[in-house]
Amino acid sequence: MRYWVLAAILGVAFLAQTTVVGFLQIGGVAPNLLQAVVVSYGLLFGPQVGAVAGALAGLLRDVAFGRYIGLSVLSLGAVGWVAGLVERRVYKENPLLPVLGGLLSTFLAEGIHYAVLRLLDPDLVAAVPVSRRVLPGALYTTAVTFLAYRRILRAYAYLRPESGGVIRSVRRR
Repeated sequence: MRYWVLAAILGVAFLAQTTVVGFLQIGGVAPNLLQAVVVSYGLLFGPQVGAVAGALAGLLRDVAFGRYIGLSVLSLGAVGWVAGLVERRVYKENPLLPVLGGLLSTFLAEGIHYAVLRLLDPDLVAAVPVSRRVLPGALYTTAVTFLAYRRILRAYAYLRPESGGVIRSVRRR
């Protein structure tokens, strides 16, 4: 597998998340680029790549923004793993795949965040209305997931794994 390409895409998404996304807010809601990339990796490359990419993206997000180190590692790692579980059962070119993946992954990630924060700091969770943040965020992240998935899918022939999970070298003539 050409892991360096996957790591570079994740790095670019992190840089964009930390610099540009603040300017893309609509009604105080911003898309989650890291989650979009993690879902795309899971759907295209399976649960192992999705979980590892999710854990790395979560660690980057926790270090940059997090109050609790490990919360995003858990939620994005779970999102990548769950997205990867359907990788062998779906048609990768289906345009509904990233839409459903982005929508469901947002609810899963936010559900994990809510549950863990509820355990750690109940007063903090009560202050943020879930419906005002999760629903618009899910739609925004779904749109970004669709775009990210289509771009990563174009590179799939270059990155695709052989049977057994190893990405082979593609020689151009």
